[in-house]
Amino acid sequence: MLAGVVLGLAAILDGKNAAHTQSYGPEARGGAARSDLVISDEEIDTLLVTKPNIVVAMSQEAYDKYLYGKPFDYAFVDSSMVQLKDVQPERLYAIPVTKYTVDEFGLKLVANMVMLGVINRITKVVSDDALRQAVEKSVPSKTVDLNLKAVNYGLSLAANY
Repeated sequence: MLAGVVLGLAAILDGKNAAHTQSYGPEARGGAARSDLVISDEEIDTLLVTKPNIVVAMSQEAYDKYLYGKPFDYAFVDSSMVQLKDVQPERLYAIPVTKYTVDEFGLKLVANMVMLGVINRITKVVSDDALRQAVEKSVPSKTVDLNLKAVNYGLSLAANY
């Protein structure tokens, strides 16, 4: 959810239009969650996403429900949390983001920001500067440094993919 908010704000900082919706399953943390973000140079007239350009799955449930067998342009999967099924299409990036995050930072809390850095470096949906500014404006002040380090780590990690 936070990654969607950050990316939407980064798009606005880059002069684009953005609209964000989110929904949670009945569970608390770790349950099904969905964050839809529409970014456009034009006015946005619908939030209905029928064929997303970018899909992200950081849990098995998200992969099974929102990604597997669905159309997309780019898909990013946290392969340390998700078991891929069958033949995978092109432009699917299976990256063990949670493992890398724990190895680098000693906790998995900022894996979403690492993934956001990876996504942005590969897709270039917003400028890296706008992404960093959006992080600074979106996370609690005491976590800004950690979240910025995580995004920067993701930006550099993307070079391996």
